[in-house]
Amino acid sequence: MIGFAFAGDAAEKVASLFGGTILYIAISVGLMAFCVLAVTFFRTRLEDAAMRAQQRGHSGIWLGLLNYVVIIGIVLAVAGFGAPDPVVGILFLILLILSLCAFAIEAQEIGQRIALLRENSTPLTTILLGAVTFNLAFLVPILGQILWVILLARGLGALVGSLRQRTSKTNVMILFLAGSICFYGIVPSSEAVREGTANANIMIRRYERKQAFGKAALWREAAAQCLDVISTPLSEITLEYAQRRRDVDMVEKLKEEIADIERQREEHLRRSKLLWEKATENQKELDAERAKIREFIGEWVAYYPKQFYNFGIYQNSFREPMEALKDQQKYRQALLLEAEASDMCAKQYDRVTIQYFRNAVKQAKDSNRQELVKPLSHQAELYQQVRDGHLRRSATLRALAEKNPQYWPVEADNKEFRVPQSKHKLTAEKAIQAARTHAKVRQIFREHRNIKEFAWFQGFCWTVSYYTQDFSDLAIIFVDDETGKVTDVLISPGNLEEREWEEQ
Repeated sequence: MIGFAFAGDAAEKVASLFGGTILYIAISVGLMAFCVLAVTFFRTRLEDAAMRAQQRGHSGIWLGLLNYVVIIGIVLAVAGFGAPDPVVGILFLILLILSLCAFAIEAQEIGQRIALLRENSTPLTTILLGAVTFNLAFLVPILGQILWVILLARGLGALVGSLRQRTSKTNVMILFLAGSICFYGIVPSSEAVREGTANANIMIRRYERKQAFGKAALWREAAAQCLDVISTPLSEITLEYAQRRRDVDMVEKLKEEIADIERQREEHLRRSKLLWEKATENQKELDAERAKIREFIGEWVAYYPKQFYNFGIYQNSFREPMEALKDQQKYRQALLLEAEASDMCAKQYDRVTIQYFRNAVKQAKDSNRQELVKPLSHQAELYQQVRDGHLRRSATLRALAEKNPQYWPVEADNKEFRVPQSKHKLTAEKAIQAARTHAKVRQIFREHRNIKEFAWFQGFCWTVSYYTQDFSDLAIIFVDDETGKVTDVLISPGNLEEREWEEQ
């Protein structure tokens, strides 16, 4: 019997060892495959990051460790706050991707050291040798695992250092990703409601580099105004919702967000005053720029209310719980929740879009700009009709809920409203076509693969942004909506070219 027991224990150990070996091999192959992809598509950046890892040494390790602690802390905090599983999953995926990138950077750095001892090394063999060496190091008991933690931290530190040197558009994309996760899953981060300010910053960069300081000052004021008339009321509406739910944590975070918005607004105004001291533009030029800013803000004040049902707080705070209630056949509660969402959308129209146009009408009257009063009043009236439509929908949903239905009413899904559309001559496709004709864009397509391009209407012109596959900023093209001509090109890392569009 003792012999059988011994044989059973031995077999179990062999099976465990075999399973562990298979898992180790599978993970190693996966890591090497990722390295192959990294060196194939991002070879230059990978080599730069590896050089950074080697040069920064201890400081890079501490930077990486700090980032790991922060990221893991966020994941644990989000999970502890009861965030939806998809949000936790997305954060964990981000952590995994960052770790894979850190591994590839260190594999490249190790491979480059080995390549010094070999002849005829190719980029592929270099990184694969580094990956194999890195993987084998893990097999050394205790020391191997400690070495892995140190090198992964150094790799992440190099990655963060590289990202910090990218242009502002890349940073905006990173902030937008982090802000969107917070907005959709836990708290509507103020980053997620500052898109108008982010686009105003593009205009600020444009004019500061042209030394048109008066125009830059006006756009600093426009950025502050976007925070004041868009970000603050949107956050306050959500704060009221959190207070009704008695969600103490959410209330405190939203109060911090609102205070942060105010600090940013004051900073824009402070910098605007400094720019005015250097301004040389005449009054005619400044008045023309003010007209552009009116169109710009008029475009952005309606953006979030129009998109209310497509993203943001509706998706997780309303839609997901509502769908859960419908699955449980609790149709009355689901209808009341949807009615509350409709009320919130109406509030966004009322306190952001309509309020902006009402104030604009008053300012036009006070400054005796009668030519602006009628169009601005018309815009306010159109959005009032949209707001009233959402309020009527809310009343309909509550009336349906009072009947305590045993099925989901078809009319409850009606979210179709006649919303005022942006007035522009070009479409996004036409703006992109115009941008592609520019010599700089043609150069970008020759030098890069898998280019991403996005067109945004800014109320008076289009900006067409070009990114690499990993969202590194390449250029922002300004296309005039009236003429379809390229007027300016903002090139990473920020050089400005001013020229008229022509066939080249």
